[in-house]
Amino acid sequence: EFAKKSSYLSHLRTKHPSASHICSLCGYSYVSAIGLKSHTTIQHRFEKPRKLDGPTCEECDIRFASVTAYERHKKVSPKHNAEKKSIR
Repeated sequence: EFAKKSSYLSHLRTKHPSASHICSLCGYSYVSAIGLKSHTTIQHRFEKPRKLDGPTCEECDIRFASVTAYERHKKVSPKHNAEKKSIR
């Protein structure tokens, strides 16, 4: 029923909190490994490799490169926002 695959993936990401592919560099999450790989290739292509020495999300068991990435993860991750969205 979706006109574009990107619309479908966006729907999955926002309505079905199962995005388990998380970018440890910036905190965004994706519903597929391919989505995360595409994101990393495009968004982080000019960045030097960074040490992941930032905070860890205990719920997702992933360590981030920075506090900013961790905070963004908490803000945009469907897993952490599922309860808030269902209350509306």
